[in-house]
Amino acid sequence: KEATHVHYEAIRSAIPAYIPGVTPETSDAIQDFVIRQLQSPQTDFIVDSLAETIGGVFLQARLIEDEIKDFLKKNPNEKFDLRRAKAFSSGLTAFYETNFKRIFPEGTTNKIRNEGDEFMSLVCSAQEPLLGTVIEKIVGEEAFERVKGKLS
Repeated sequence: KEATHVHYEAIRSAIPAYIPGVTPETSDAIQDFVIRQLQSPQTDFIVDSLAETIGGVFLQARLIEDEIKDFLKKNPNEKFDLRRAKAFSSGLTAFYETNFKRIFPEGTTNKIRNEGDEFMSLVCSAQEPLLGTVIEKIVGEEAFERVKGKLS
């Protein structure tokens, strides 16, 4: 009970800081609303959906964030429905294909493309961003020098 109470107290004390001159009745109503929203099964659904779908892939989260911002800019009076997010269904395939074509343009030998494909697979499966020094050790100095200016 005490662990939960700390959060209620944080909400209660933050309201007057954000809304100077708020009446106690309005503050209580806001607090009740915020707590209801945080306890809502819909909130749990959103968090669970995001966690399950992106599986730790922060680029995926960034694409979803961009999609939400774009939607709200174009539709300021509507709510975004996470279940219909295009970034969920498209995944990162298009993103990686675009970068692959930028780094290995048409005319690149099949050997280099295959090595690039293997390397991109490694990058995509990494659980965290790879440092440039690690990438250089994996692909070799010559290959790294060829593409380092194109890495984002």
